[in-house]
Amino acid sequence: MAVQAGGNVGVWASHLAKSFREVVTVEPDPVNYECLKRNVPSNVMHQHAGFGDKPALAGMVNIKGNAGAHYIDGDGGCPIMMIDSLYLDACDLLCLDIEGYEPMALRGAEQTIRKYRPVIMFEEKGLSERYYGVPAGTSEKWVLSLGLDYRVKARVRKDVILTC
Repeated sequence: MAVQAGGNVGVWASHLAKSFREVVTVEPDPVNYECLKRNVPSNVMHQHAGFGDKPALAGMVNIKGNAGAHYIDGDGGCPIMMIDSLYLDACDLLCLDIEGYEPMALRGAEQTIRKYRPVIMFEEKGLSERYYGVPAGTSEKWVLSLGLDYRVKARVRKDVILTC
């Protein structure tokens, strides 16, 4: 099983669905989510939501001209949920590209990470610092500090891949 976010219009989830029996994805932007619903195969479970470190309702900032660059900000109607609240039966891959919200989503996945020790891939391009005041590198340092023998397997462009 793979957990992937942000779902955007379903490109990543659809790609992962070819290699995983089941994919779980979320997308907080309502327009992108409507596209995602139409684009993903039946083995992709999806919700209009975002992943974070606590349940909440959040707003979205839409970046004109780039439907993949929207980010969570302030109060609003988008549900934020913890990956741990999914109570997954398995998790082999955790893949996050959520415009700087990766540190919060990872903290909301701590029990899932401890239980299944998935490969973790996340984007790190400094947006957590720009949008949320969380220093760049926080996601990587946090996962490495869990004492689960994670290490950096690769850095591909702005993505960090961690394995046990």
